[in-house]
Amino acid sequence: MKYKRLYKVVSGNMKKEMFEVENEVLSYVESLKGINDELYRKILIGPTQEDNVKKAVEVLAWGGIVIFYSSATYGLAANAWDKGAIDKIYRIKKRDKNKPLSILTNKNKYKNITNLETDEQKVVEALIDKFCPGYVGIICNKKKDMIPNYVNAGFETINIVCMDMASAMLAEKADFPIAVTSANHSGETPITNALQALECFKEEELIDLFLLGPKSQMGVNTTLVKVTDIKNLEIIRPGPVAGEEIIRVAKKALTS
Repeated sequence: MKYKRLYKVVSGNMKKEMFEVENEVLSYVESLKGINDELYRKILIGPTQEDNVKKAVEVLAWGGIVIFYSSATYGLAANAWDKGAIDKIYRIKKRDKNKPLSILTNKNKYKNITNLETDEQKVVEALIDKFCPGYVGIICNKKKDMIPNYVNAGFETINIVCMDMASAMLAEKADFPIAVTSANHSGETPITNALQALECFKEEELIDLFLLGPKSQMGVNTTLVKVTDIKNLEIIRPGPVAGEEIIRVAKKALTS
């Protein structure tokens, strides 16, 4: 399999990252020119290129839907403050509205959307420091004035995620919270490469931008931990990071 080394990023305190995109993806995208120009114009390759991140955030800001690369799986993203956009995500994914969406954040911004008591704050800070960016989603109490009920099915809690530098850059660039979910129809296997994303959603008119990259290295959804009851920390969904390691980090934060 041939690859093209396409791009890297150095952004503030973010480390360098180099991605390699399959030539098969690049060739497919180029083949769309003159055949499906509408789809071709929706595609950007390079999820950590500054101009691409800026464009994706602009699309989200006006209520558009973005399919984006992450190293866990590909995802669907929308402006959490735009109910119409959130409705579109549920329609595209065919998702039950009783199931909440997650919120993309990073180390700089998670405090803007969370409402944490002292011990919960200690635990969340420790998990963010250890696993952000990474493959842990943290279910914690939300700020009600920041995350509308239609985003998270009316729950008092939200799941905050930041899978990698591409995710962190999207969250950093946006001046609104970004609601996300895995890019697949409910009940189906999450999408883990650009060609799958295009094949599955190329005829979906509600999608405004494909922010594509390489194959998702992890290929599965994040481990979910619920920290709202400090005395009973709970692994809600097993995943790439061992639950025992997450609990160990959380408990160490409470005793230090």
